[in-house]
Amino acid sequence: MRIPFMAALLPALLAGAAWAESGSVIRETELRQKPFSDASVVSKLATGATVDILNRQGAWMNVRSSGQEGWVKMLSVRLSEGGSTDAGSALSQGIKVVTTGSSGKTVSTGVKGLSEEELTRAQPDYNELEQLNKLGVSTAEASKQAASAKLSANQVPAIAVSGARSSGSSSTSSPTNSQRRP
Repeated sequence: MRIPFMAALLPALLAGAAWAESGSVIRETELRQKPFSDASVVSKLATGATVDILNRQGAWMNVRSSGQEGWVKMLSVRLSEGGSTDAGSALSQGIKVVTTGSSGKTVSTGVKGLSEEELTRAQPDYNELEQLNKLGVSTAEASKQAASAKLSANQVPAIAVSGARSSGSSSTSSPTNSQRRP
């Protein structure tokens, strides 16, 4: 008897999945053409603007608002009560309870890291590395800034690394004085 009941709910579940979730913008944010911080800006969304969430990718949501579609950062959007405002909302909430034992009222945000494929295809960006190197300061400048902030040096023991070769002296991954900037 249970199987026919679930089989009868399957078409409704699939239909409910086609409807978009809705939410509202919690801070003024830029609607971008692609899910990247440097993508071109389509428009700005005001605080409180209603959005239909079409898709999610990493820390980004593909949304539609006032006839415009684009990407916003996930942390700029609060889901509407219950996750969506369409007629399938009650049905999908009921199915959540039946299938998972939860109404879905607890919300957490997670941002996944790079995929295995992205790591495999990754290439070093030497221009970016050079930009980072330009941000470095000399030991003298760092000491001057530390003194002005009334900071003091603390000796921190090296972290033991399992499987490391023992040569009778401790070593860390920190640069030696000869490797530091002058």
